[in-house]
Amino acid sequence: MSSASKKLTVEQETELRWLQRSTSQQAGQFDGQAWASHDLRGRLGDVRCPVLLVQGTDDFFVQDGLVDDTVAEMGSTAQLLRVPDIGHYPPLENPEWVAQVADTFVKQLTETTD
Repeated sequence: MSSASKKLTVEQETELRWLQRSTSQQAGQFDGQAWASHDLRGRLGDVRCPVLLVQGTDDFFVQDGLVDDTVAEMGSTAQLLRVPDIGHYPPLENPEWVAQVADTFVKQLTETTD
């Protein structure tokens, strides 16, 4: 499971293997084609709502430069949180932490709009 952090529990690794195997090859192929042909660069500055980008430092699929470029193009609407010891699947690898981060992010937004 090189796409995830090295700290997966046996249960998490089993679940991730199941998730990856349960996706049909055809669906995976179409997913890859969609990602390769769907380029939003040049339009990210149009995003007006706050966005929290979470990137695991062990994620080799999504490179730092791509995330940095995304944040730069989005400007002040984007916040970046790089997380050590997390790979490509933060909600699977540390669901409690992800829930807490999402909860805190939304609460901060609602507090500033009240």
